[in-house]
This record gives sequence, structure tokens and C-alpha cells, in this order.
Amino acid sequence: MPLYRYLISTYGFCLASVLGNIVFRFHLSLPIHIIFRSSSTAFTMLLGYLIYRKKYSLGQILGSVLMSLGVITVTISNMSDRSSQPNEEPQEFRTYVSGLAILVGVTMLTSFLSLYNESSNRIYRAKERSGSWLENLFYSHLYAIPFFLLMPGTLKREYELVESLSASSNFKKYWAFLLANVITQLLCVAGVNKIAILTSAVTLGVILLLRRFLSLLFSMLLFHNEMSPLGMLGTIMVFAGAGVYSYSIGAENDKMKMKEKRE
Repeated sequence: MPLYRYLISTYGFCLASVLGNIVFRFHLSLPIHIIFRSSSTAFTMLLGYLIYRKKYSLGQILGSVLMSLGVITVTISNMSDRSSQPNEEPQEFRTYVSGLAILVGVTMLTSFLSLYNESSNRIYRAKERSGSWLENLFYSHLYAIPFFLLMPGTLKREYELVESLSASSNFKKYWAFLLANVITQLLCVAGVNKIAILTSAVTLGVILLLRRFLSLLFSMLLFHNEMSPLGMLGTIMVFAGAGVYSYSIGAENDKMKMKEKRE
């Protein structure tokens, strides 16, 4: 695959990753971050139709619409809760809205990159789909190294934080958490790269949505992030939409198998 395609994909995802972490400075909770990013499936379908002229079944469209409506419901619920707080200043509310705007941009960027990678895999890897995910995993990390050199201040602060923790009595505990995070991230990234070779960008988005569902549950359990009844309704809509989409994909695969048997 040409070098420029690796570079576009790598630096695009690096930018999305950095912006995705920056939005936490805008008073966005992790559940809102997770649920809003879950709308990437709808964005992927929209961009796929507009840019690549892809066609989707009614079940896929219905599932994506349901997920998007769920995201909107949760977002409105959270914004209503914030705007009704008497002690919150208008400046803080504007900061929250700005964070949501960045999150929309990140979601659209990742959706486009998923379609871009799907196109690259289809064009250049049609004959070697089984092992090419390792190549993509290697180059995407190799080319990402210079990107982090553009953030010396952040790297310095992280290093100083690690040094300060070395004097703590819980130093071994912190390192255990860091090691667990690195291992799980490795498994996650490797799995995503392998799935991206074998499936479409939209299906990959649905699989990642289910992963975010588990993250949402852990977040609410560990960090006591609560949601209003309207927010819970939106959450149910998001993951119900994922179920509708998955059922639609399964039905289409069954039809294709039946057609192949008849032929």
C-alpha cells in the first residue's frame, strides 16, 4: 500500500485521539463522551453514501437512526441538567457546548478515516487480507512516533508525574494499573486492526459501539457517573439500534448463503 495512505490514516487518527482527550477539559463526563462517539456509525453511513456512493439496507439505516436519536436524547438530557443548575455560570455552559462541538468534529473525522481505510484495504489488499492487519498495525504505530514529538510539554508533564509517583507508597499499584492499561490497549488495537480487514467500516463501528457499552458500565460503576431517566432512555435507544443493525447484517448474510446454495 502506498506510503501516503498510511500517513493520512495514522496522523488522522492521532489528531482524533488528541482531540478526543482534550474534550475532557470542557467538563464532559466519560459516559457522555462514550455515548456521543457512538453516533460514529450514523456518520459513517452518511459519509459512505455521500463520498463512496454506498448503499445500505433498511435495517442498517433504522439501527443507525435509532442510535443517533439516542445520542441526541442523552446529550439534551445532560445539557438540560447543566443549564438548570443555579450555581453554574454561563461561561461554563458555553465551555461544555464547545466541547460537544469538538466531539462532533472528532466523530466525523474518525468516520471518514474508517471509510478511507476500508477503501485502502479493498484496493490494495484484496489478495492478502489474512495477514495485512499486522502490517497496518506496525506502520500506524511507527509513523505516529513523530506526532508525539510535537508535544514536548505534555510528555514532560507526564514524565514528572511518573517521577512524583515513585515516592508514593502506592507506586507499585500505579504501575500495575499502567501495565494493565497497556496490555488491554494492545489487545484492543490489535483486534480492531484485524476486524477492520475482515469487515466494513460500518460493521466495525457497531462492534466498537458494543465495546463502548462495556466502558460505559464500568465508568458508571467505578466513578459514580449518574444519568437522568431521559439519559437512560437515550442509552437504551443507542444500544437497541446496535441490536437492530446486527440483526440486519445477520439476515443479509443468511440471504446470501441461501442464494449461493441455490446457485
